[in-house]
Amino acid sequence: NREIVVPQDDSLIAFSPRHHRKIILRRSRGLAPTFFNHHHRLQLNENTLSMGGLLKSTFGLITQGNIYISQFLGDTDSYNTQINYQDVLKHLLEVTDSEPDKIICDAHPGFFSTQEGVRLAEEWNVELVKVQHHKAHFAAVLGENDLLGKEESVMGFIWDGVGLGDDRNVWGGETFILNDKTVSRHSHIPIFKYLLGDKMSKEPRLSALALLHSYNLPTDIIVDRFNKNEIKIYNMLLKNYNGVMTTSMGRVFDAVASLILGCKTQTYEGEAAMMLEAKATNFYLKHHKEKEQMSIQPIIGFNDIISGVVSNQGDSVEKRAFQFHKDLVGYMVGQVKSQGINKIAFSGGVFQNQLLVDLIIDNLNSDYELYWHQQLSPNDENISFGQLMYDLYDLD
Repeated sequence: NREIVVPQDDSLIAFSPRHHRKIILRRSRGLAPTFFNHHHRLQLNENTLSMGGLLKSTFGLITQGNIYISQFLGDTDSYNTQINYQDVLKHLLEVTDSEPDKIICDAHPGFFSTQEGVRLAEEWNVELVKVQHHKAHFAAVLGENDLLGKEESVMGFIWDGVGLGDDRNVWGGETFILNDKTVSRHSHIPIFKYLLGDKMSKEPRLSALALLHSYNLPTDIIVDRFNKNEIKIYNMLLKNYNGVMTTSMGRVFDAVASLILGCKTQTYEGEAAMMLEAKATNFYLKHHKEKEQMSIQPIIGFNDIISGVVSNQGDSVEKRAFQFHKDLVGYMVGQVKSQGINKIAFSGGVFQNQLLVDLIIDNLNSDYELYWHQQLSPNDENISFGQLMYDLYDLD
């Protein structure tokens, strides 16, 4: 009955159905905390602490020439998780005998990790640096694959649910380019209205309504997801909307799940998107042979993908779900071909989607060098590592 000093969840790893690409979903027991040295230009006297994000939080530490990344600590919008985060951080600092002289945190002022970083920086009287969420994602996958500090250009698809952008909107469907040792936002999916904020993440029907309204597509096909009062109020809010906009790919998946599967609400994070992936995977495994190479044509306009979801209602649910995944890869192909960049990297929670990973490998692996996370999850667990990399290589 020994007391648990450092709690850890079980680690979770998935493999894509066709190419068996390893995808770490939760990095904890048996995998963390670990250190990442690779070929990074670390100084023995460097002591930097990175605070990570809000969800699936971790923290990172550079000390004595090593980089340590903590285990999965959970979602820090919970008080119990916040206490655990503080306890585990204190423990690792004691074990490594570290005294950080710089703290890096997310740019979102509402994140617990940001607020804790600000508090510690004031308490310790050390420098505080803020790094935008999706730039940290990109830096994480670049750092894991030893692509930083070099002359080559790399394009990065950073797709997830939420992160505060430099323009104060909610990003999540971004394409970045590393060029001349500097990271820049190259493009993003068309913006849509962030109706009722975080409530969208719990109700896929809201994402569907906001997406259709913003892209000037008919909304009558989803009125049955609402009662009369709801649809009246939400339409009025959308008509007079003057709030935050979003490019969240996570909310796009929710919207499409509502359009195809009829999802109204979800009981846990990612439920609707995983249901959509399951339907699409069934179609993929039934209709595509093991060694068959699938050809996907480039798609330039992202709006065309959503228009296709609306217009193909006569097809089976599984076929429609698969077509959406296929079209997303077509959109990537269009982006890649327009730039002529040979190295492509992927990060963000959307790339936990095993089918999407397989379709990307099917269509891009023969002509491009693809880079995935190796020891970290594509989700927000990698943010703390990305914050360290972004600062270490001065990617601004």
